[in-house]
Amino acid sequence: MTKDILRRRHSGRERLEVADDVHPALADIARGLDALEGGLHCLKGPRARAVVMVTASQAPVAN
Repeated sequence: MTKDILRRRHSGRERLEVADDVHPALADIARGLDALEGGLHCLKGPRARAVVMVTASQAPVAN
C-alpha cells in the first residue's frame, strides 16, 4: 500500500487515528463488505448466520 492508513499521536486517549485521506477508501471497503454480507445471506438463507473474518498483516500497523 502506498498510503499510511493510521496516524500515530504522541499523547491522548486515542494514540492511533485514521488518516484523513483514507476515509473515502474506508467507506468503499465498508460498502463492499456490506455487499458481501448480502450475497452470503442470499446463499445461506434468512435463518443461517454468516460470519466473515478479515485478517491483515500487522506490517502496515507496525510502520
